[in-house]
Amino acid sequence: MFSERSTMWWMAASILLCGQMAHAHVTAQAESPVDAGSYVKYDFRLPHGCGNQATNRLEITLPHGIMSATPQSVPGWDANVEKRELSTQEQYISHGNIITTAPTKIIYDAVTQDDHLESDQYLDFGVVMRFSCAITDEELATMWNGRPTLWFPSVQQCVEGGLYEWVGVGTTDETWALLQPHPAPYVHVQSWGSCLSGEPGSFTFAGERLDASMQSRAGDAIDEDYVQEQLERVYESLSERIEELEEQVAQCNCS
Repeated sequence: MFSERSTMWWMAASILLCGQMAHAHVTAQAESPVDAGSYVKYDFRLPHGCGNQATNRLEITLPHGIMSATPQSVPGWDANVEKRELSTQEQYISHGNIITTAPTKIIYDAVTQDDHLESDQYLDFGVVMRFSCAITDEELATMWNGRPTLWFPSVQQCVEGGLYEWVGVGTTDETWALLQPHPAPYVHVQSWGSCLSGEPGSFTFAGERLDASMQSRAGDAIDEDYVQEQLERVYESLSERIEELEEQVAQCNCS
Protein backbone atom coordinates (compact mmCIF):
# COMPACT_ATOMS: atom_id res chain seq x y z
CA MET A 1 0.00 0.00 0.00
CA PHE A 2 1.09 3.57 -0.62
CA SER A 3 2.10 5.64 2.39
CA GLU A 4 0.35 8.94 3.02
CA ARG A 5 3.48 10.77 1.81
CA SER A 6 3.67 8.72 -1.40
CA THR A 7 0.00 9.28 -2.12
CA MET A 8 0.42 13.01 -1.62
CA TRP A 9 3.52 13.06 -3.86
CA TRP A 10 1.73 11.36 -6.72
CA MET A 11 -1.33 13.58 -6.35
CA ALA A 12 0.88 16.66 -6.54
CA ALA A 13 2.80 15.23 -9.50
CA SER A 14 -0.45 14.52 -11.32
CA ILE A 15 -1.68 18.06 -10.75
CA LEU A 16 1.56 19.60 -11.98
CA LEU A 17 1.85 17.34 -14.99
CA CYS A 18 -1.75 17.99 -15.95
CA GLY A 19 -1.06 21.69 -15.64
CA GLN A 20 1.85 21.39 -18.06
CA MET A 21 -0.02 19.20 -20.52
CA ALA A 22 -3.37 21.00 -20.39
CA HIS A 23 -2.34 23.47 -23.09
CA ALA A 24 -0.79 22.51 -26.37
CA HIS A 25 1.61 25.30 -27.28
CA VAL A 26 1.72 27.72 -30.19
CA THR A 27 4.51 26.48 -32.44
CA ALA A 28 6.37 27.58 -35.57
CA GLN A 29 6.85 24.85 -38.17
CA ALA A 30 9.25 25.49 -41.08
CA GLU A 31 8.81 23.90 -44.50
CA SER A 32 12.61 23.69 -44.87
CA PRO A 33 15.71 24.19 -42.68
CA VAL A 34 16.37 27.80 -41.77
CA ASP A 35 19.25 29.23 -43.79
CA ALA A 36 20.10 32.82 -42.88
CA GLY A 37 20.04 35.10 -45.89
CA SER A 38 17.21 33.14 -47.53
CA TYR A 39 13.42 32.86 -47.55
CA VAL A 40 11.58 30.33 -45.36
CA LYS A 41 7.85 29.65 -44.94
CA TYR A 42 6.55 29.09 -41.43
CA ASP A 43 3.22 27.89 -40.15
CA PHE A 44 2.28 29.34 -36.77
CA ARG A 45 -0.22 26.90 -35.31
CA LEU A 46 -2.93 27.92 -32.84
CA PRO A 47 -3.84 24.61 -31.17
CA HIS A 48 -6.86 25.66 -29.09
CA GLY A 49 -8.89 28.53 -27.67
CA CYS A 50 -8.76 30.20 -24.25
CA GLY A 51 -10.47 27.52 -22.17
CA ASN A 52 -13.92 27.31 -23.78
CA GLN A 53 -13.56 30.66 -25.54
CA ALA A 54 -13.08 30.98 -29.30
CA THR A 55 -10.04 32.88 -30.64
CA ASN A 56 -10.52 36.08 -32.65
CA ARG A 57 -7.01 37.59 -32.80
CA LEU A 58 -3.36 36.52 -33.02
CA GLU A 59 -0.38 38.88 -32.73
CA ILE A 60 3.08 37.60 -33.69
CA THR A 61 6.13 39.71 -32.82
CA LEU A 62 9.10 39.35 -35.19
CA PRO A 63 12.72 39.71 -34.04
CA HIS A 64 15.00 42.33 -35.59
CA GLY A 65 16.78 40.47 -38.36
CA ILE A 66 13.65 39.52 -40.29
CA MET A 67 13.96 41.54 -43.50
CA SER A 68 10.53 40.83 -44.94
CA ALA A 69 7.37 38.98 -43.93
CA THR A 70 4.45 38.05 -46.17
CA PRO A 71 1.44 36.60 -44.32
CA GLN A 72 -0.61 33.88 -45.94
CA SER A 73 -4.20 34.68 -46.85
CA VAL A 74 -6.34 32.76 -44.33
CA PRO A 75 -10.05 32.63 -45.24
CA GLY A 76 -12.12 34.69 -42.79
CA TRP A 77 -9.10 36.46 -41.27
CA ASP A 78 -7.54 39.85 -42.02
CA ALA A 79 -3.73 40.12 -41.88
CA ASN A 80 -1.79 43.31 -41.18
CA VAL A 81 1.97 43.85 -40.94
CA GLU A 82 3.41 46.53 -38.66
CA LYS A 83 6.83 47.91 -39.64
CA ARG A 84 9.73 49.87 -38.19
CA GLU A 85 12.13 52.32 -39.78
CA LEU A 86 15.58 50.89 -40.46
CA SER A 87 18.73 52.71 -39.46
CA THR A 88 21.10 53.76 -42.22
CA GLN A 89 23.34 50.75 -41.45
CA GLU A 90 20.38 48.35 -41.68
CA GLN A 91 19.05 49.63 -45.02
CA TYR A 92 19.72 47.54 -48.10
CA ILE A 93 18.98 47.39 -51.81
CA SER A 94 16.45 44.92 -53.23
CA HIS A 95 15.53 44.81 -56.92
CA GLY A 96 17.09 48.23 -57.39
CA ASN A 97 15.20 49.87 -54.53
CA ILE A 98 16.50 51.04 -51.16
CA ILE A 99 14.56 49.25 -48.42
CA THR A 100 14.05 51.49 -45.39
CA THR A 101 11.55 49.48 -43.32
CA ALA A 102 11.30 45.99 -41.81
CA PRO A 103 8.37 44.06 -40.30
CA THR A 104 7.98 43.96 -36.52
CA LYS A 105 4.60 42.36 -35.98
CA ILE A 106 1.94 40.39 -37.84
CA ILE A 107 -1.66 40.71 -36.63
CA TYR A 108 -4.43 38.36 -37.69
CA ASP A 109 -8.05 39.34 -36.89
CA ALA A 110 -11.15 37.22 -37.51
CA VAL A 111 -13.49 39.12 -39.85
CA THR A 112 -16.82 37.97 -38.42
CA GLN A 113 -18.06 35.91 -35.48
CA ASP A 114 -18.51 32.94 -37.80
CA ASP A 115 -14.78 33.08 -38.56
CA HIS A 116 -13.67 32.73 -34.92
CA LEU A 117 -11.47 29.72 -34.20
CA GLU A 118 -13.45 27.48 -31.87
CA SER A 119 -11.69 26.18 -28.76
CA ASP A 120 -11.69 22.55 -29.98
CA GLN A 121 -10.14 23.37 -33.37
CA TYR A 122 -6.72 24.44 -34.61
CA LEU A 123 -5.59 26.76 -37.40
CA ASP A 124 -2.29 27.38 -39.20
CA PHE A 125 -1.19 30.91 -40.09
CA GLY A 126 1.49 30.81 -42.78
CA VAL A 127 4.20 33.48 -43.10
CA VAL A 128 7.04 33.68 -45.64
CA MET A 129 10.03 35.45 -44.09
CA ARG A 130 13.46 36.46 -45.29
CA PHE A 131 16.28 36.23 -42.75
CA SER A 132 19.09 38.77 -42.60
CA CYS A 133 22.77 37.93 -42.42
CA ALA A 134 22.98 40.30 -39.46
CA ILE A 135 20.45 39.38 -36.77
CA THR A 136 20.71 42.20 -34.27
CA ASP A 137 17.87 41.62 -31.82
CA GLU A 138 19.16 41.76 -28.23
CA GLU A 139 16.14 40.03 -26.65
CA LEU A 140 14.65 37.66 -29.23
CA ALA A 141 17.91 36.25 -30.65
CA THR A 142 19.57 33.94 -28.11
CA MET A 143 22.07 31.09 -27.97
CA TRP A 144 19.58 28.71 -26.40
CA ASN A 145 20.88 25.22 -25.62
CA GLY A 146 23.96 26.05 -27.66
CA ARG A 147 21.97 26.84 -30.80
CA PRO A 148 21.28 30.22 -32.44
CA THR A 149 17.55 30.63 -31.82
CA LEU A 150 14.99 33.22 -32.89
CA TRP A 151 11.87 33.76 -30.79
CA PHE A 152 8.44 34.92 -31.95
CA PRO A 153 6.42 36.03 -28.89
CA SER A 154 2.72 35.64 -29.69
CA VAL A 155 -0.45 36.85 -28.00
CA GLN A 156 -3.70 34.96 -28.51
CA GLN A 157 -6.91 36.87 -27.78
CA CYS A 158 -10.33 35.31 -27.32
CA VAL A 159 -13.91 36.57 -27.55
CA GLU A 160 -14.75 36.99 -23.85
CA GLY A 161 -11.51 38.61 -22.79
CA GLY A 162 -9.51 35.39 -22.61
CA LEU A 163 -5.81 35.82 -23.26
CA TYR A 164 -2.79 33.59 -23.69
CA GLU A 165 0.64 35.24 -23.76
CA TRP A 166 3.04 32.87 -25.51
CA VAL A 167 6.03 35.08 -24.74
CA GLY A 168 8.49 33.03 -22.65
CA VAL A 169 12.01 33.25 -24.13
CA GLY A 170 14.90 30.87 -23.38
CA THR A 171 18.29 32.50 -22.94
CA THR A 172 20.62 29.69 -21.85
CA ASP A 173 19.56 26.07 -21.33
CA GLU A 174 16.02 26.31 -19.96
CA THR A 175 13.40 23.69 -20.83
CA TRP A 176 11.03 25.13 -23.44
CA ALA A 177 7.78 23.77 -21.97
CA LEU A 178 8.55 25.40 -18.60
CA LEU A 179 9.16 28.94 -19.88
CA GLN A 180 6.83 31.45 -18.25
CA PRO A 181 4.08 32.51 -18.57
CA HIS A 182 3.85 30.31 -21.68
CA PRO A 183 6.69 29.41 -24.07
CA ALA A 184 7.05 31.49 -27.24
CA PRO A 185 7.31 29.87 -30.67
CA TYR A 186 10.92 29.60 -31.81
CA VAL A 187 13.13 28.44 -34.66
CA HIS A 188 16.78 27.39 -34.77
CA VAL A 189 18.94 29.03 -37.42
CA GLN A 190 20.44 25.87 -38.85
CA SER A 191 22.83 27.17 -41.49
CA TRP A 192 24.16 30.40 -42.97
CA GLY A 193 25.98 29.29 -46.08
CA SER A 194 24.12 31.89 -48.15
CA CYS A 195 25.65 34.63 -46.00
CA LEU A 196 29.19 33.24 -46.10
CA SER A 197 29.29 32.64 -49.85
CA GLY A 198 27.69 35.94 -50.92
CA GLU A 199 27.30 39.46 -49.54
CA PRO A 200 28.22 40.44 -46.86
CA GLY A 201 30.38 37.31 -46.57
CA SER A 202 29.62 36.81 -42.88
CA PHE A 203 26.84 35.93 -40.46
CA THR A 204 26.33 37.89 -37.25
CA PHE A 205 23.93 36.65 -34.60
CA ALA A 206 23.14 38.78 -31.54
CA GLY A 207 26.46 40.57 -31.83
CA GLU A 208 28.54 37.44 -32.38
CA ARG A 209 30.07 36.46 -35.70
CA LEU A 210 29.49 32.76 -36.40
CA ASP A 211 31.67 30.77 -38.79
CA ALA A 212 30.89 27.71 -40.88
CA SER A 213 32.12 25.24 -38.24
CA MET A 214 29.14 26.00 -35.99
CA GLN A 215 26.54 25.05 -38.57
CA SER A 216 26.65 21.33 -37.75
CA ARG A 217 25.71 22.04 -34.11
CA ALA A 218 22.81 24.12 -35.30
CA GLY A 219 21.43 21.36 -37.53
CA ASP A 220 17.84 20.26 -37.29
CA ALA A 221 18.53 16.67 -36.30
CA ILE A 222 17.39 15.98 -32.73
CA ASP A 223 19.27 13.15 -31.08
CA GLU A 224 18.04 10.93 -28.26
CA ASP A 225 20.51 12.40 -25.75
CA TYR A 226 19.11 15.89 -26.34
CA VAL A 227 15.51 14.72 -25.86
CA GLN A 228 16.47 12.78 -22.72
CA GLU A 229 18.21 15.86 -21.33
CA GLN A 230 15.08 17.94 -21.84
CA LEU A 231 12.91 15.32 -20.14
CA GLU A 232 15.27 15.15 -17.16
CA ARG A 233 15.07 18.93 -16.75
CA VAL A 234 11.28 18.79 -16.72
CA TYR A 235 11.41 16.03 -14.10
CA GLU A 236 13.86 17.98 -11.94
CA SER A 237 11.73 21.11 -12.12
CA LEU A 238 8.58 19.20 -11.21
CA SER A 239 10.36 17.46 -8.34
CA GLU A 240 11.45 20.80 -6.87
CA ARG A 241 7.94 22.18 -7.12
CA ILE A 242 6.48 19.05 -5.54
CA GLU A 243 8.90 19.35 -2.61
CA GLU A 244 7.76 22.93 -2.13
CA LEU A 245 4.15 21.75 -2.07
CA GLU A 246 4.99 19.05 0.47
CA GLU A 247 6.63 21.63 2.73
CA GLN A 248 3.57 23.85 2.51
CA VAL A 249 1.27 20.94 3.34
CA ALA A 250 3.49 19.89 6.25
CA GLN A 251 3.34 23.40 7.69
CA CYS A 252 -0.41 23.59 7.29
CA ASN A 253 -2.31 22.88 10.50
CA CYS A 254 -5.30 21.14 9.01
CA SER A 255 -7.99 19.82 11.33
